[in-house]
Amino acid sequence: MKKIFISLVFVLLFSSCSFIKSIQTVKKPDISIKGISIGAIGLTEATLHLTLSIKNKNSFSINLSKLDYNIKVNDYNVGSGIKNNLNLPASQIEVVELPVTVKYRIFPDLFKSIIQKKTLKYRVYGRGYINTSFTTFSFPYSTEKELSF
Repeated sequence: MKKIFISLVFVLLFSSCSFIKSIQTVKKPDISIKGISIGAIGLTEATLHLTLSIKNKNSFSINLSKLDYNIKVNDYNVGSGIKNNLNLPASQIEVVELPVTVKYRIFPDLFKSIIQKKTLKYRVYGRGYINTSFTTFSFPYSTEKELSF
């Protein structure tokens, strides 16, 4: 009985070490801005479609249980959201479109900033959540683009 218990402890110890090592080898995906376009236009708000390119650098697919995103344009908070359940195929790039609702009340200050700076700088940042067999862990991301005119 004592030998069985000791054997079981060793099996659990080695399997947990293997699990920890597998978590450490998961590489976080690269996220970049592919584009932004105008969607629906209403009386008090508009919907932007933010397109992100998400590259899975792992040799296995990963599941993002959630992707939180925020967008700033010339340092003005424009909108935010959450995209659930993104499957990223192994060693591939997934293109994802995210809706962002923008209230018109920020437009006067935003347009003034764009005209004064003669640039349109947009930044997307947030946190991604990766599911593994045993746990979920998160990683921060941030990416930006700038257009000068």
